Amino acid sequence: MSFRLYHLHIKSTDTENAAQWYAKAFGLEIYQNEMRPSGDRLIRCRPRNGGTDIFISGPPSGEHLPPAQAAPHLGLEHLADR
Repeated sequence: MSFRLYHLHIKSTDTENAAQWYAKAFGLEIYQNEMRPSGDRLIRCRPRNGGTDIFISGPPSGEHLPPAQAAPHLGLEHLADR
């Protein structure tokens, strides 16, 4: 059985900086940057040659993430097939 991975979602304390880092490191295009109703910023990136999208978001209103240690990203939030 196979499936297409729709996106990989990363949680970050600094979405803008993390998105720029991932875009440069993996040759991604940032195609959407929005503030969601839940109060968190969501930045959507995609590989320039096709493949799995990477979403990067911060904490929603009222949620606190632990401080990042020497990097703007905390890590994997989830993988999604849709």
